[in-house]
Amino acid sequence: MWLYNNWAIDPVIGIEESLIADGVVIISCADLMGTRAFGVILDPAFNYGPLAFAPKTWVKEDPAQRLLMIQSSPLVISSRG
Repeated sequence: MWLYNNWAIDPVIGIEESLIADGVVIISCADLMGTRAFGVILDPAFNYGPLAFAPKTWVKEDPAQRLLMIQSSPLVISSRG
């Protein structure tokens, strides 16, 4: 089970909205045939390439902290409709 809760600003009305409405369930099955692909990581540090995971780490001072961010953009391309 996956939870998807990303938001985006609608370019027409300029209001931030959930990409998938609350309460929506997308059903799949174990026999789903297709390819797992990856979309581009929108970051120049990764040359805007398609990667399974793009880890980035940096240090923030006072108090010292090491921060870690992992970006991913998985896509499932179904080969059976």
